[in-house]
Amino acid sequence: MEIIQLHPANPTLDELHLALSSRVGLERHAVEDSLWALRRFGLVRENGDVLEPTLAAVHASELFQLG
Repeated sequence: MEIIQLHPANPTLDELHLALSSRVGLERHAVEDSLWALRRFGLVRENGDVLEPTLAAVHASELFQLG
């Protein structure tokens, strides 16, 4: 959700880790593991160093907000 909330200003892994570690105390390996799962399910892609939500992730977020 963090990546979608930041969209269209897409973060790098370092920026995402910094945001999540300061807010919820996540270790870097936890962020990396989560990103691996999100990439595997087609919800996040990497464009160079930048993390972008896929269209499927954006649509899913919109559906969850409606419910």
